Amino acid sequence: MREKGKSAIIGSTCILTYIVNYYLRHILSVLTPTLLATGSFSVEHIANLSSAYMILYAVGQLINGFLGDIFSPKNIACLGLVVSGGAMVIFPFMPNEFMQIMCFACFGFGLAMLRGPLMKIISENTKPSHASLICVFFSFASFAGPLVASCFALINGWNFTFIAAGGVAILLGALAHIVFSILEKRKIKN
Repeated sequence: MREKGKSAIIGSTCILTYIVNYYLRHILSVLTPTLLATGSFSVEHIANLSSAYMILYAVGQLINGFLGDIFSPKNIACLGLVVSGGAMVIFPFMPNEFMQIMCFACFGFGLAMLRGPLMKIISENTKPSHASLICVFFSFASFAGPLVASCFALINGWNFTFIAAGGVAILLGALAHIVFSILEKRKIKN
């Protein structure tokens, strides 16, 4: 496979994965007015969800930095997406605030598993000139993700938005794992 084709596959897989990361991150903020309007969520409840996410995201950055030296970046990134997606899927079904907070804690820890491993995949498997271009589009994910989350939340109910977002994350985590595994098998990716 030519270098440009390899870079395009690796880059597009990593970029799509990172767009989902930002899509997931912004669902709570996009849906806050809707959640408050249901009467089932208070401002304090939403603040607790957000705090749990942020604390476990920070702790996850530290822990996953060490794990990144031991385990494959492919496995870490894909597992992080599946864990985050799973937490989003089950969130609307949790019967109490504590369980919902635990979902957001898992969600934060899972998302902390993405950026470093994805950057490692890009930098170790593409030429520097291609990696630079991929990173430009990688940064674009921070703009595209919230836009996707906002548009999707406008046309769906809050619970379906969480379920669908989590489902997309799980599906993309599995697909990314398959793509990276195929590239490894063909000796195209480390």
